[in-house]
Amino acid sequence: MPLMKKKKMLKKSEQTVILAIASFIVFFIFLQVLPLQSSKERNEEVTAIASSKVTDVHTSDEENSQKESSEENQERELGHSSKEQPSAEEEPSEKEPKNKETEEENLAGGNKESSKEDLAGQGGNKEKQKIVYLTFDDGPSDVEEELLDLLGKYHAKATFFMLEPNMKKYPDAIKKMVNEGHAVGMHGVTHDIKKFYKSKSTVLEEMNKGQASLEEISGVRSFLIRTPYGSVPHMTPEYKQAVNEHGYKLWDWNVDSNDWKYRDGRYVENSINQIKKIEQSGGEPIILLHSKSSTLKHLSSLLDYLTENGYVMERIEEDMEPYHF
Repeated sequence: MPLMKKKKMLKKSEQTVILAIASFIVFFIFLQVLPLQSSKERNEEVTAIASSKVTDVHTSDEENSQKESSEENQERELGHSSKEQPSAEEEPSEKEPKNKETEEENLAGGNKESSKEDLAGQGGNKEKQKIVYLTFDDGPSDVEEELLDLLGKYHAKATFFMLEPNMKKYPDAIKKMVNEGHAVGMHGVTHDIKKFYKSKSTVLEEMNKGQASLEEISGVRSFLIRTPYGSVPHMTPEYKQAVNEHGYKLWDWNVDSNDWKYRDGRYVENSINQIKKIEQSGGEPIILLHSKSSTLKHLSSLLDYLTENGYVMERIEEDMEPYHF
């Protein structure tokens, strides 16, 4: 075989061997790299899965926390609602007081936090209340209906001892007195000492005339009387016996406001000073006032004092024991 051809064959064989070695090396490297890549991918996959699990755990914890918080809020709301709105089994009957305090308040005649009008109203136990009697002489007058309106605002009742000529002059005022629950009585006809107290007959005549006119106007037959200037010293035992025999109830007063003299309003302070003394002695004030515009002008100050100090303003009843000087 020629030398050149032999060299070429050898060279080709060497190239084949080198190529085979190179291929083996590449294959070996590939085998080494592939597991690393697979391992890396697996690690990344595991890491991702682990991270996802952790995220899911946190998410679950947050959801559970929110759920528990929501359930706690619902429980608190349900508990609060149940306190504010008792069930039908727990709801007190309308006929029964809800508790002892409510029962005591109902027995006392209303809410403890009463307004002026409540204090001056007619509710409650009179045995525990301070009573005052407002009495107005010489009416009715041109301010009578305004006077009655003021008393109405304070839920105050009063007693009116009226002169017969004024009854005829202001009949509507008398009807208003009766309709609003005030007491009405007689104060005579003339208001003249010499004429009224001339004899027991003149005393009776004036009271009988006033009684007849009052009944004609209002339909009320009253036996309440107050004599002009009071029973002392002009109502003698003989005079008193005469009116008693005719069923009249003679009333004087224990608080003289002197409103006819103190027209600037000083009569209010004068009355209050006397009321305090009466209260200390355990008595009930019977206040002498007059149906005059000057009295009406300052009357609200007196009514305020009485209301704020717990007095209930009541009318005189015919079955009460009369007060005399």
